[in-house]
Amino acid sequence: MKHFWLSAIFWAVVISGPASVGVAADPGFAALPKDHAAYLKTSEDYQSAFEQFTKVMQEAKERLSAEDYNALEGENETAIAESVREDMASDAAEVDAYATAFGMRNAYVNQALTWDWLRQNAVGVQGFYRLKSGAFDGYLTVQEGEDKGVYAVYIFAAQKEGGAENNGELRAEGKLDVSKIRLNYGNDDPSATIDLTFDGETAQVATSEAFKKSGWFGANVLIDGDYLREKK
Repeated sequence: MKHFWLSAIFWAVVISGPASVGVAADPGFAALPKDHAAYLKTSEDYQSAFEQFTKVMQEAKERLSAEDYNALEGENETAIAESVREDMASDAAEVDAYATAFGMRNAYVNQALTWDWLRQNAVGVQGFYRLKSGAFDGYLTVQEGEDKGVYAVYIFAAQKEGGAENNGELRAEGKLDVSKIRLNYGNDDPSATIDLTFDGETAQVATSEAFKKSGWFGANVLIDGDYLREKK
């Protein structure tokens, strides 16, 4: 069984590499450190992280609607400020804290672009699905690979109450059989399965008892339930 750490669309953005040296454009939010220009000259990690983040935000501006892009800008500003505060509270240097935060958001924006692409290319079972649950926030992505009928699957779920840090994720691939994909996750126990059953715009996820007992998603986090596909 293969595991997909990044989707094909995600990889397509990431491997394009950083922008040319010396880029100092606004990456889509105003909260740059006061020593931003100096950090670009003195820290390769900061320069690389900032330039990659700037480039992916330029990509996002071209591909997303104005509403979605503006929302992403706001999320970036909040998330980066919080990440920097946390790292500096742990005695990280400001330049390193910002480099980490830019890298984190670069990965997130790439993921957001994948989600947007899937919403626009919801063909067959392919798409972005949102978990309908009162207890958990979660989503499912299903993307067809190079081999016809074989799909890369990503599932994420987080507990709403008791702390969002109680979460888990799963990446795997499986072959579509009429309206069902079975994922065998965990080579140690072939009975630890996840079944995805598709019906129109809904994907139902059902895990075996062996999978639940595996503790893959941590305590009290369940991915079972109905996921509704979002389209654009």
